[in-house]
Amino acid sequence: MHYLIASYNITPTIYEIIRKEAFIVIPHLVNSIPSYMVNDNNYIYVANKSGGISIYDFHLQLIAECIDEHPYTHICVNDSKIVAVSYRDGISSLFEYKDTLIKRFEYQHHGSHHDPHKRQESAHPHFITPLTNNKYLMCDLGSNALTTLQDDDEQITEYTHQSIIFDNSCGPRHLMFQKDQTSFLLVNEVNNTLVLLSFPDYSVLDTISLGEDTTKLNEITHSLSAIRYNEANDTYYVSDRNHFDVSKVWAIKVINNKLEVINTTNVGKHPRDIYIDGTLLLVACMLDDTVEIYDISTNTKITTLPIIEPVCVLPLKEE
Repeated sequence: MHYLIASYNITPTIYEIIRKEAFIVIPHLVNSIPSYMVNDNNYIYVANKSGGISIYDFHLQLIAECIDEHPYTHICVNDSKIVAVSYRDGISSLFEYKDTLIKRFEYQHHGSHHDPHKRQESAHPHFITPLTNNKYLMCDLGSNALTTLQDDDEQITEYTHQSIIFDNSCGPRHLMFQKDQTSFLLVNEVNNTLVLLSFPDYSVLDTISLGEDTTKLNEITHSLSAIRYNEANDTYYVSDRNHFDVSKVWAIKVINNKLEVINTTNVGKHPRDIYIDGTLLLVACMLDDTVEIYDISTNTKITTLPIIEPVCVLPLKEE
């Protein structure tokens, strides 16, 4: 496999990492600053920090682009529909790509559950994933909730708002369903907890703390970020962007509906995103301008690659 790295480089760039005898880094200039990337069997879909979304083929040739004023944080694809969320502007936008890429509509989210922290002063959608029947599940870090969105072909409707905090603010950032789709893991950025919830009733099965609760502190210390799953060892990995100490990647198993930390790896500054490929752990260290690669079987670093402000890792299968 090889990997694409989205970068906040002021010169819009997507980096390619290829492993032959060694790891090779190839920069590809693109039209807009990328924030997050996903792919299906046909294309690479990019949410742009500089506004709008872009679609590329697997050689990073631009296929289509729809630029607007919103910096998008995350993106998901559901057949011909693409939904992107903007953390800064508190919106969800629905695009569609058939013969052309068009923006069909956007939805403005409102409200905030708590206000203990600047990240929770208003709605801040951060992550979105498709469910069945044209529904989408969204993490709203600012409103402190999971929100279900319905696409009825004319507009997006926020038809239910599930609060998933029970004693204070948590700041839901990312989530990942287990393979059987009967439960999912939720990463909370503000109180730095990982929560296992059943689906579709959203009842809490287990919770573990992976850092200090920043709602109780004057300074932001820990800040949980990405979650990834490694099928090779049936383990989840969560990155912790510790602002004053050593940042970590936590290895966690789900055993009988309980979360268990089995290992930690000390990594570089501000691991915005991670990916695990067999025994390889790739860490996008945003503030170090590097992608670090570790061997998780020995918990040792293999190499450090210079990449400007890496923010997302996308694996691609070899052709």
